[in-house]
Amino acid sequence: MQCELYFSHGKNIDYKMISDHLDSISEPKQIVTDNYYLHEFLKKNNKNSKMFKNNILDDKDLGETIYKKTKILHEEYKKAFKDLSHNGISIFSGFDNLLFRQLIILFKAEKILEEKKNTIFIFNGYFPIFFVIKRIAKEMGYVASNTIWIIEKNKINSLNHSSTEKVQNNVSKKRIYGFLKYSFGKDLSLNNFKIIFSIFNEVSGLLIKKMIYKIFSLVNINSNELLLKKIHKKIKLQKNPEILFFITTGRADLHLKPWIPVIELLKNTATPYKIFTSDLASSSILSNEKTPFINLFTDVKILEKEIEKFDFWNEISLKITEIVTKNKSIVGMDELSDYFLKQTRRTVSIFLIFEIIINTCKIKSIIAMADGEMLENIAVEYAKKIDVQSFSFVPGYISPDHYLSEWFKVNSIFVTGLDAYDTMIKLNYSRKKLEISGHPKYDFLKTIKSDDSKNIIEKQFHIDTKKPLIVLAMSRWWHDDEIWISNFIKYCNENNFEIIIKLHPNYKIDSREFSDEKIGKISKNCSNNQYTILYDADLFKLLSAADLVITDFSNIGIDAILLERPLLTVNFSNENFENVIRYHKYDSSIYIQTYLDLENIVKEIIIEKKHLEKLSIGRKKIIELINYKNDGKAAERIFKSITK
Repeated sequence: MQCELYFSHGKNIDYKMISDHLDSISEPKQIVTDNYYLHEFLKKNNKNSKMFKNNILDDKDLGETIYKKTKILHEEYKKAFKDLSHNGISIFSGFDNLLFRQLIILFKAEKILEEKKNTIFIFNGYFPIFFVIKRIAKEMGYVASNTIWIIEKNKINSLNHSSTEKVQNNVSKKRIYGFLKYSFGKDLSLNNFKIIFSIFNEVSGLLIKKMIYKIFSLVNINSNELLLKKIHKKIKLQKNPEILFFITTGRADLHLKPWIPVIELLKNTATPYKIFTSDLASSSILSNEKTPFINLFTDVKILEKEIEKFDFWNEISLKITEIVTKNKSIVGMDELSDYFLKQTRRTVSIFLIFEIIINTCKIKSIIAMADGEMLENIAVEYAKKIDVQSFSFVPGYISPDHYLSEWFKVNSIFVTGLDAYDTMIKLNYSRKKLEISGHPKYDFLKTIKSDDSKNIIEKQFHIDTKKPLIVLAMSRWWHDDEIWISNFIKYCNENNFEIIIKLHPNYKIDSREFSDEKIGKISKNCSNNQYTILYDADLFKLLSAADLVITDFSNIGIDAILLERPLLTVNFSNENFENVIRYHKYDSSIYIQTYLDLENIVKEIIIEKKHLEKLSIGRKKIIELINYKNDGKAAERIFKSITK
């Protein structure tokens, strides 16, 4: 038996090259990937491909088994690192969630390897745990070298354990470049130009500062005091904030926008607050939303580089070596030793900044906007140290996946409705931690008027809103979507309906080429038809203007329900949607599995006005589950909790 592991790096990956390469590897084999688009390509080329996580989602018992094994191993690591701390704060707390996610990958891979088949893993992105997977495979009787393979565009190169740092740095740089490129696209407005320029300044400033501190080292100048004074000055310049927000995210919709109405209340009541971030993706999102913040990116990076000059570092470094040496029996400890050292450097660097923050600010509460990330984890640990409350928010539907029971570290968790509350209880979160608030982003929905939205959409996209408007908004591209969507565009044209296809904004960053290919096929098939395809729009105005909304099981379904729009949920590729909210179970949508049924139901709703009363009753059933009280006061409830 043979086991190989590949991961893709960057954009524009040549799927055909991968397929041709796989032909040279022993048969029979199974190919396991977490890249849906590669999976679809391989299947079309008669390869035995399957998705990495599907068998886990389909089997609840298997998911629980993997969670328990992960939990046991994670506890072993936690015990091994229990005495590693700085100023009374556990260093392991900074990266325990990051490690937990990787251990989940390890045990999913182990379960697949138990099938005793030639196995090729192809992952989207790099994790240090990959080398542990290769070791496990070897112990299970597979022929597995210590090498993994990196896919870059149309090349495949080998990677060994000693050369991963350079790859990780390149991955990070390309991720930032890709994020900026596809976030703003060709829209070089003055605001977007300013954001790109500020990030360029941040990166170039980092390089210059690294050179300066290197010169300081050469002439034996200890730069520690100077460095910390600069950070102190940056933080002290701010009005003494009481409410501190910390954010690490690439998704404004999930982790920033839910808090915007709360932040507006803080502004309106003159309650001092401040938002901190330490990564460029979050910085660009905050800038794009015109939300003031303190960017710690350069400070953290410089401290990581200079941490060895601090007197305490030698002791910490020796302890890590001792921990690794004493605990080599723990699965993966040896392979992950460099990873732990790197994460410790970053964690302690952030610790130093937090010491300045807590000594400078009069803190009333701390908000972990994306709980589970390193910056947020550390914020929560310092909240405990200074005895202040920490809060986070479950931004939408939460899947009952077992590993999510380890996610939230804060004292109090705001949830949108009874459905999220019940799921969190099932995930073993204490009832005392949970507060049902409703969703702040929906507070203004009752002020939206459909006629006003139609006028705005008509001007913006040059459509005739006197005609019925159908909005198609899927969570992702599914198999053969371009075929049925092309047919549906023609159907809409024949029946004098307007159609707008709203694509998920993630495709601006991830798998853009794949998305563009799908759009190209639709364009070719519908060259003589009228339709609109877009990535960006004011979603609430768009949905409010619609006479009918079609989705899969995207959260857009929730938006449509709260805007009292008729909703259809389609599943033509027979995907397993067990772990998502099923709108049709409450009669708030109509579930459709065949294209012919879609055309028939659309006609019945728009032309014959059927099903509308039943859908209206169904919406009332589900609203309390997804948006507590639905009274426009969710932000007020959260505001009162974090300021009391």
